[in-house]
Amino acid sequence: MRHALASTRHPALAIALLVFAACTAPLPAAQQPAVEPSPASPTLILHHAVVFTADPARPYAEAVAIAGERVVAVGTDAEVRALAGPETEVLDLGGRLVVPGLNDAHVHVGPWPEGMHSLGLSGRAEPSWAAVLDSVRAAAARIPAGTWLQGSIGGDALDAPAAGRFALDAVAPSHPVMLTGWTGHGLILNTAALNALGFSLTEPDRPGGLFGRVAGTDTLDGRLWEYPQLDVVRRLSDPLTRADAVATYRAFADQMVRWGVTSVQQMENDRPLAETLAALAEADVPLRWGVFAWPMPLRSVDEPRPDATRPAGLPARVRVLGTKWMLDGTPVERGAALRQPYADRPDWAGRLNFTDVELRAILQSARDRDDQTAFHIVGDATLDRVMDVMEDLAPAETWRARRVRIEHGEGLAPDLLPRAAALGMVLVQNPLHFAIPDVMAARYGADRLPEVQLLRSAAEAGVPVALGADAGGSGRNPWLNLMLATLHPVNPSEALSREAALVAYTRGSAVAEHAETDKGTLAPGMLADLAVLSQNVLDVPPDALPDTESVLAVIGGVIVYRTLP
Repeated sequence: MRHALASTRHPALAIALLVFAACTAPLPAAQQPAVEPSPASPTLILHHAVVFTADPARPYAEAVAIAGERVVAVGTDAEVRALAGPETEVLDLGGRLVVPGLNDAHVHVGPWPEGMHSLGLSGRAEPSWAAVLDSVRAAAARIPAGTWLQGSIGGDALDAPAAGRFALDAVAPSHPVMLTGWTGHGLILNTAALNALGFSLTEPDRPGGLFGRVAGTDTLDGRLWEYPQLDVVRRLSDPLTRADAVATYRAFADQMVRWGVTSVQQMENDRPLAETLAALAEADVPLRWGVFAWPMPLRSVDEPRPDATRPAGLPARVRVLGTKWMLDGTPVERGAALRQPYADRPDWAGRLNFTDVELRAILQSARDRDDQTAFHIVGDATLDRVMDVMEDLAPAETWRARRVRIEHGEGLAPDLLPRAAALGMVLVQNPLHFAIPDVMAARYGADRLPEVQLLRSAAEAGVPVALGADAGGSGRNPWLNLMLATLHPVNPSEALSREAALVAYTRGSAVAEHAETDKGTLAPGMLADLAVLSQNVLDVPPDALPDTESVLAVIGGVIVYRTLP
């Protein structure tokens, strides 16, 4: 059996489990035995399976028993089936693979206004600014005036010298036009769009970003970067109703359980936290749902944080995890702050979104607050600066208790790994970002590329690794992301084994939210969150991984999705 050979024939799994065991809290002693005594018979037994537990004490098993919301036994078929009582539901899985429920550690989900006309642009294809203007002109000629025109653009169009509202006004004066960098960083609006959103044409900058301006004046040129761009998203979302959010959350949850995802960690940049929590209370979805609030300071980073009061009816499985800050951009639009200039723009090294004074205030709050802080950090200069301030503000043991999160972490370079490990930082990486090797090679150059998007090295250095999609639509597919984590097209030597990637998507993501003593592994005493898969993801060819689905999903001992006969 696979579980009997795990220690000798799966060295990558052994290494992955040891790394996570060494840098996270151990399971309580009561959770270590294969069987936990229970006064009642199990409510559900799954047997004749390959059970991948992500538990260092027993990586593989054949069967799982559940009583109430918790696992009570993991072991051989004979050991576990002997626990069945007259009321126990016993399911023969026919050799299928069982895994802990996946935990997407970085999602964005929320309703979006209807009625916008898509320009059909593919930002990843890097359309030229001239091609973008042609698309806008053609749409404006046939779409009724006043209709929003929306398109996705790449770094080349964002960087074009002529890009801005005046060129858009010339081809679409009667339509609000919004062109968004496909990474979510960088935005161009025309005058009609600025007016529709309530921006002054001399709008002041705000902490965390800036407005592009006509040279030598305060007049906006239509380009927005970082937090002003997030303000656009908030303003567009404001008119949407709670019913819109409820419907979005329910549809999202339905899709996630079909993929075997049982927990998600949401970065709430679209809507105020209080409204998100109220909508989640009404939606009452089965997922375990963590939310990071996203402050939107107007004048100072010291402004009060979003209200985290739990509304009546909010299920216990919904938690407010902490606060998210976006500290820089991405390499695609050359917004990530690097220690050396971009290879394809040698006069530019990106920028931090906050001043040193603001960053220090943010980190002082992270030190003093009881909740967790997640930082969008992509550039190595950004991470270096953050760790400088952390080390100045408090000893490493203070930060280790906080588990400050590095969201994305492309710039977690080899020389920064020991410091990140010492500070107890957690890397939350998004394998979909590995799917643009040509762009990354152009931005970093061949010499620096091997030091970008470290994954295997981070785990081996003692930095806990969690995985999340950071995408919408089909990009949320965890099995697509697992495929990319195990191939790593940008930096193949940093790819994870299949087992290590599963550990990162389960136990690793639980570590990222301080929840590894409750979920992320299949062991007695842990929450009974698991998925039975349509195929064995440990053995199928890489290109088959994205086709994986759940045939049975269990959350807290309750079957929430089932196609299993």
